Amino acid sequence: MTDGQRNVLSRQTFTTNAAYVSRKSISFEDVLTLSIPLVPGMATDSFLIYVGLELSENELRHNRSKSSR
Repeated sequence: MTDGQRNVLSRQTFTTNAAYVSRKSISFEDVLTLSIPLVPGMATDSFLIYVGLELSENELRHNRSKSSR
C-alpha cells in the first residue's frame, strides 16, 4: 500500500495456491484483510494498493529459461 505520492506505507506477503488451467492465463480468488490507516478528514483515494506475484528464485529461473526458447 502506498500513499498518493507512491511512498510505500506497508508491504505484506500472502501465500495462495492457484491451479493453472492453461499456459496463457490463470484466474483465482482469495480473501485478504488490509488495515488502512485513515485519520479524520483523510480521503480514501489517498492510498494505492498494488497486488502482484512474487516468484521464488527457482520459479523465476524456470520462467526465464522458457522465454529464451
